Order: sequence, then structure tokens, then C-alpha cells
Amino acid sequence: MKPIIQFLKSQVDTFSEDSEKVVTTEKDIENLTKLFIKRSKTVNQTRHLKIQPRIQRNQIWTVKNEYDDFQGISQKTSHPFIVLINSDPDDVEGELSVRVLIISPFIEMATQSDEVCNDPSIIGFPFLVETWNDQPILAELLDEYVGYYELKSKSFAKSEAFELVNEPISDYLKAASETLSEAQQEFRDIEISRAKYINHSVLSLLSFLENRQSQDAGVVISIFGKTEYPKFYIDQTQKEPTIALAAKSGIDSEDKYLLLDNESLPFKIFIRKNEDGFVLSVYTPDRIKLVTNHNEEITGISNNEKTVFAKLQAGKYTLISEQVKESIKIRLK
Repeated sequence: MKPIIQFLKSQVDTFSEDSEKVVTTEKDIENLTKLFIKRSKTVNQTRHLKIQPRIQRNQIWTVKNEYDDFQGISQKTSHPFIVLINSDPDDVEGELSVRVLIISPFIEMATQSDEVCNDPSIIGFPFLVETWNDQPILAELLDEYVGYYELKSKSFAKSEAFELVNEPISDYLKAASETLSEAQQEFRDIEISRAKYINHSVLSLLSFLENRQSQDAGVVISIFGKTEYPKFYIDQTQKEPTIALAAKSGIDSEDKYLLLDNESLPFKIFIRKNEDGFVLSVYTPDRIKLVTNHNEEITGISNNEKTVFAKLQAGKYTLISEQVKESIKIRLK
């Protein structure tokens, strides 16, 4: 069990410095790492034989190893997550979310009351369902469908989409009469800590919704690893986020826009919204490139003063300029 704990600790970016030091050999850790990789490859081989279905309860999915959160900050994990869908999908301001239970290949860490599947045909190896590690996740992080599994105990199923958003379901732990060994308790603590990678997707969305600039739209821009929300203006006067950004056609003649004027950038960025979507204007005579989340370049209109990209739909974009060393990430919603 100690090599498993050491392996999982190596996957966590930060943990208590005064945690017990686990003594094990490098060969143990290397063998355990190879075991996890081997099992992950088995999942990859299995999943390509399946058709991607509509997201439903009891499905098993892999999770993307990297994503940009709703603040435009890149989040990464060092090894794959596999999850069991534990709720019906829920729509939150146009973003699909579900609750999931983390799946682990380390069945050695299971207690008598834990849910263990010894059938390797489902996803390629026996697995432990961490019923004590229930997390919310944005559906966009789900990568590949790999199997279907129904929990033996229906009491683990949850449907409340945002109950305990940043905490795992803990009533199972409180109700459990069995005593966990030191290794099992440490395993659970580490797994819950690692799962912050998953629930952060929802927390980031909630933060975005709290900070969006208007009733009908929000824009966040990530530059140099920092997040900025462009200011809301009406005819050069800054306004609070209590007004709609999109002008009503034929009625509203006010110039409403969001402005990012950052001293670290050699240009200003204006964002407007109309019936066709967002309009992004970058005030610089230099060449500007805008690409979608799928790396598709968007055609803009340029003159000696600015470049304008129109009819942009909600989503993630990357602005590339030769004047700026790093790419600029933009989230429109």
C-alpha cells in the first residue's frame, strides 16, 4: 500500500509538508507508475471501439488531462482521471454539468463497504468506485466514453447538481461503522485533494458568473497568467454590471462596449455584442490572428487602425499578436 500512497502523492502539486514520509524504493514507484500507464492504455484501446453516446447516469468516461478554466487559466493533471457519471446532466447558464464518482485502479485500498468491480471487461481492469469522492464537473471536460456500470447500492446516487460543490459527499464517511487503516485514510485524503482538478471547473464557472460585466454577457481575458475582466462602458462612462450589453435593434442608440486597456499590452481590446453575436476589435495596425478552441482561424477585417472580428459566438478564443510574446486567451459568454 505504501508505494500506492507515494505514487499518488507524487501526482499532487501541493500537500502538507509535515505529512508522514513514506519510505519506499524508486523501483516500487516506477513499477506502480508503469502499472497505471498500462491500465490507461487498455482504456484507450477499448474506447475507440465505442460510439460516443449522450451523457447519462452510470456511464464511465475519461477526463481531459488539461483544460482552460472559465478564468482562462490552464489546469493540468499528471495522470488520467476516470469517472462514473452519478447524476442526470444539469444546465447552468448554458453550461452542462454532472456529478461524478472517481474511479481508481487501486482496489487494494478498498474497505469492506467500498464498491469494487472485479470484472475487467468493462473498462479493461478491475476498479474501485470512490463513492466517498463525489464531485461536480463541467461536461466539456469529459473526454471519451469507455463503459457502463450500475452501482450495487443505489444510496450512493445523487441528483443535486451543485450540492457540496467544493466538498465530496461526506455522509458516507460519517455513517460508516468500519475503521479505516492509516493507509486507507491517507488514500482517501489524497484522492479527494486530487479531485480539486475536477470540481475546479465548476467553481471557475460560478466565479465567472459572479463577475460577468452585464446581465446578458461576460468576457474574461487571460494574459501573462493573470485574469482580467474588461470594464463595461456606455458612451465612455464606466457602468456597473446591471445593464444588458447587447443593444436593442432600432431602439437603443447608446454605444455599449467592454474595454480592456492593460498597460502590459501595446493595444486596446473592445468587445461589443449585437443580435449576431460578439464583435471583437483590436486597435493596432499590426497583424492580429484569432483562432477558436479547435485551432480554426477566424477571418477579420483590417485597416490602418484596427482589426475587427464579428459574429463571434460564446466560447473560447486565442488572440495572437507578434507584439506580445504570449497568446491572449479570451472567453466569451
